[in-house]
Amino acid sequence: MPTWGVLLAVLGIPLLWFLLYRTTLGFEIRAAGANSDAARYAGMKNPPARRPDDVNGRRACAAWRAAQHCSGSCTRIAPGYDTTIGFDAITVALLGRSNPMGIALAGLLLGAMRAGAQSMQISQACPANWSIALQAVILLFLVINLLRRWRATHHVDAPTVAPAEPYGLGAVPAEVSK
Repeated sequence: MPTWGVLLAVLGIPLLWFLLYRTTLGFEIRAAGANSDAARYAGMKNPPARRPDDVNGRRACAAWRAAQHCSGSCTRIAPGYDTTIGFDAITVALLGRSNPMGIALAGLLLGAMRAGAQSMQISQACPANWSIALQAVILLFLVINLLRRWRATHHVDAPTVAPAEPYGLGAVPAEVSK
């Protein structure tokens, strides 16, 4: 039986998509997230990324995630709590392209990989850590793609190589040694 957190997430995805892509506040949030200086220049007095209500919204999402975890698989958060949640969240956000629908699909993909790792280890005798390695490779390719796109939009040229020394390695010209 799914927990109440899963049901709230399923209901929250379309609501969050509507908020971000069909309202003025959502436009302001996306504009401030892309470039807060440009948002301020466009006439937004206080970009949403710096508003206290936006910060409190992020805190509420983090608290919601912790409450969902405690109500589902465990009843409390132990000191050795799952330390890969932040790593997973970054991968899900990048893979979902910061779109609520894409994040839901990316979360299902990575959740299925994490849940299937144990049964894969039992049935196929391969290490369960392969799913974590695959997730790291996915994250690596996502970051490479982001850097490639950033480089293309910022017109960064290829790194230049310094010219070879004309006098050979370590040789000093006569006029410098005087």
